[in-house]
Amino acid sequence: MNRLVDSLRRGRQERRLLMAGFLPTAYPDPVAFTRCIATGFQAGMDIAEISLPNPPFPQDGALIQRACAVGRNHVSDAAAAVRLMSGARTEAHQPIITMAGRHTFDTLGLAGLLDECVAHDVDAVMFPEHSPAEQRALIGPVRAAGLEQVTFLAHSTDCEVLAGDDVENPVVYLRSADLKTGDRFRTNETVERLAWLRTLLGGKDAYVFVGFGIRGPREVAPLAASAGVDGVVVGTALVEAAAAGPHAVRDLVRAIGPSLARPDSYAAPLCTSATVR
Repeated sequence: MNRLVDSLRRGRQERRLLMAGFLPTAYPDPVAFTRCIATGFQAGMDIAEISLPNPPFPQDGALIQRACAVGRNHVSDAAAAVRLMSGARTEAHQPIITMAGRHTFDTLGLAGLLDECVAHDVDAVMFPEHSPAEQRALIGPVRAAGLEQVTFLAHSTDCEVLAGDDVENPVVYLRSADLKTGDRFRTNETVERLAWLRTLLGGKDAYVFVGFGIRGPREVAPLAASAGVDGVVVGTALVEAAAAGPHAVRDLVRAIGPSLARPDSYAAPLCTSATVR
């Protein structure tokens, strides 16, 4: 059982969203990075989403771009970055997702990247600079290596790549709206995108994360009431907290924790018959 998928399944059983916290590898420095990830896990963060050293992603806001640049100054080698992120766990069951941009993908190759992730116990990969069709083509090889792929869908039209697809239980990161990281969260657009994705999926199930603009309970609470969401990604707010130190990471994660619980009015997911690998 893949740890990421296992965590998502438990989240549904426990009627709660999962929180994934994002940090660039080695930000603000390698020691502080490890402490912040470990503190986040100890405070209740479910998943660590960590970007490998890579040129800036265009969808990232200025703060995360600067943080990624700082991290690259400390660790510029992707293999060393994978080793560093693996050592940040505090418990064996904690999942780690690694984000690999085009630069990393082209430098290591798919086989090399997957070998590094397997060797250092990373659970899932995401390719945010690949097109939806390219990501779709990579799911098979990624799963064959024993990892899970998180498919990044930046626009509503990207969701169409999953329509009528034969991939079982895809794991999806849905950008909440046409935003950059750190922009203000737009609840209405997020709900519309979720509805469109579920319509395209038809009767097929998927595990769905939502990110971009999620900073705290105010953004998380309406998503916890939605049947279309399994988890949230907190990025800019966690990067800001990491700059202040592990204590700020702890306080942020603890503040968000209560809003992850499903309300009493929560409706069951649209699809619940998924086969968990």
